[in-house]
Amino acid sequence: MPITIDRELMKRRQRSPLGAVAWISRLIGVGCCIGGVLGVTNAVRGIEAMRWPSVPGVIESTEIRSDTVGWNGARSPTPLRADRFYATYSYSVDDRRYSGRRVDVFMPIGKSYPHQLQTQYPSGKAVEVHVNPKDATDAVLEAPWPLGSLMQAIVGLLIGVLLLRWSFGVLRSPRDTDCSPFVRDGGIHA
Repeated sequence: MPITIDRELMKRRQRSPLGAVAWISRLIGVGCCIGGVLGVTNAVRGIEAMRWPSVPGVIESTEIRSDTVGWNGARSPTPLRADRFYATYSYSVDDRRYSGRRVDVFMPIGKSYPHQLQTQYPSGKAVEVHVNPKDATDAVLEAPWPLGSLMQAIVGLLIGVLLLRWSFGVLRSPRDTDCSPFVRDGGIHA
């Protein structure tokens, strides 16, 4: 008895909208995992900066600038602007003078936060500068706990892994692999 496979049923199952949703979920899952990995990388950088030794330094100058941080609208994009705090400070390591500009491992963005930083770090103020022991030119004024980066890592990886697991499960479910009434239990039956 010849074995026939219902080709029309097979084509319908291949074009299932659930399959398209699974592929979109895979793309979003990969994006979330990439964001999670970036969060891990930033968190590691932040934790390393917390361990850097500090040396005395002096704030040379400060300013607040309104920078473009993104774009709003698709038809006529308008720039999204945010105030950012910039500082220049000097410090010495092994009797050699250095100049730094980074306030934090992560650039603070916001409307009120830069003004608070400018009050906290006026020109001429003596400060402690966290210096990378491997590279004295790499320094920051603040080395806070990287809570935001850790949250980005956890949420990104969790959502990404769940979406990927779900999307691979949907595409491999028995419903989708059983292409005809003749294919059951992993074999072909007449």
